[in-house]
Amino acid sequence: DPDCRLGKLGCWADGIHIQCRFCGEAPFTSVACPEVVGGTGVTSGAVTSTKCSFANEPHTPYYWDPDCTNGQLGCLADGIHPECRFCAQRPFESIACPEGVGPNVTQCYFKEGFEPKIEYFWDESCEM
Repeated sequence: DPDCRLGKLGCWADGIHIQCRFCGEAPFTSVACPEVVGGTGVTSGAVTSTKCSFANEPHTPYYWDPDCTNGQLGCLADGIHPECRFCAQRPFESIACPEGVGPNVTQCYFKEGFEPKIEYFWDESCEM
């Protein structure tokens, strides 16, 4: 659908990427699914982030940055360790996540355990 935009049925399925689109199941039956559907959800926190300690797992990606200090954007993400740093998502979009930590910019991204049961796909025609 070349005129897909924010607010059009199914677009922005993951709440991050306008191109991530629900399809096939109600209420998205009018959006045909391509042959390949789904995406790779990324588990927040990688092996390197095991030093971060959250009482409640955040929706924002994070990682362990040994160069992070109090007062720097994203640092002290867990409220305990200055080296624990948020990345990739607003207001931390200027901080790149290490590979495997944050959302891929060409795939739908759902936190572990939050991937929808409704099929979805990456639709380049969706735009803001």
